[in-house]
Formats: sequence, C-alpha cells, structure tokens
Amino acid sequence: MPFEKSVLVPLSADETFTLITEPDRLRRWQVVTARVDLRAGGDYRWTIIPGHSVAGTFTEVEPGRRVVFSWGWEGSADLPPGASTVIITLEPAAGGTMVHLTHEGLTGEQEASHAAGWTHYLGRLLAATAGDAGPDEWAAKPALDPPGLDPLSSAEATLAICQLVLRAVAVVNGNEVPCSPCGACRQVIAEFGENTVVVFKGQKEYLEMSIADLLPESFRLS
Repeated sequence: MPFEKSVLVPLSADETFTLITEPDRLRRWQVVTARVDLRAGGDYRWTIIPGHSVAGTFTEVEPGRRVVFSWGWEGSADLPPGASTVIITLEPAAGGTMVHLTHEGLTGEQEASHAAGWTHYLGRLLAATAGDAGPDEWAAKPALDPPGLDPLSSAEATLAICQLVLRAVAVVNGNEVPCSPCGACRQVIAEFGENTVVVFKGQKEYLEMSIADLLPESFRLS
C-alpha cells in the first residue's frame, strides 16, 4: 500500500535535490547521522532517531530531477533494509520546486506509521529551506528514556543533542600561519558539523574553508 505526499519547496530543483540527498543537508531536517554513496547501486544508512536507522540502495539518481532508493529498518523482521521503495521526483513550479514522494511496498499498518513519519519530516524539510529546521523533538525523545537505549543508541542520542550546538567550527593556534585540523577532527566536522570551518591566522585574520578545502592540508603545529 503506497504512501504519497507532495510539498512545494521554495528553492530551485538543484538546491532541493542537495537538501534531500547530501549528508550535511539531511542533518538539518531528517537525520542524526548519514552515510550516502549517491549513485545508482550505491548504499546509504541514515539514523533517523537514536536507535532507529534505515538502510538501502539507490536505484536511480538524476540530479535535480529524481532519486529512487530501497528502504527498510535495521533489525526489523517486518520491514528490513531494502524491503520497500521510496521515489522522490522534483518538478519546477511557481514559487519553487514541487517535491512528490511515493513510498511503495508497505502494508496497511506500515503505511500508517510511515505516513506520520514522512508528514513530520517533510514539514521539517520546508523549515530547513531557511537554513535549519531546528531541534527535532522526535530525535531528542529517546535521550529521555535511558532504559530503552543500548550503547550505540546512547551515542546516537548524544549526537542528536550535540548537533544542536555544533554549528560552527573555528581553528585557532595563535600563529600567523593557518593551522589545519587533524584528520580525526576533519572526520568529526564532516559527519556532524556544518561545511564551513573558520581557520584563524593570528588573532584577527581568518579564512573560511570547506571540508574539501581542508582535505589536501596536512596536520602541522604552526
């Protein structure tokens, strides 16, 4: 039984496609963490809320137009990874881009629960067009229920809260030569922070760099 819903996003088709596929954008409205290999045949894993992750494979990827991927919940016997299919199409429209989502391969009970979920997150998608949808009460709720969390879920709950804080990163070393973050720091920034990193030169001058800018740089003390 399919679930279908459309929303008008006040962005271009390319901007909207980025918002629904790139990890640093997904974290602004839908996921706690995301691993994405955005190509036909590429896999993904999204932690939607702590202790609850979906996984699957992209079957169609048309930037700015359409993305299709299998969907299922890790640890679920009823709807395991790859058991259903999500189709998202983007169409230019007056005022932005019409996003049409179809979730196929669900039972009636699964459709009802996923309808609530998709309605919640598509609402947050609209809020994220202004930059960030803000705190997600669904993601934070498990953190208030420790008896229900295993160690991995506890870590994910911590990340869900930390993401509300880790919105800007600055690297300061007090010298005139910019200091690049070490590899471990870059990994944390790439997974859980925003894409812009401020690297100071001395006390006042600074450079704004992306993760891609930082990758060629080696770690050094000065």
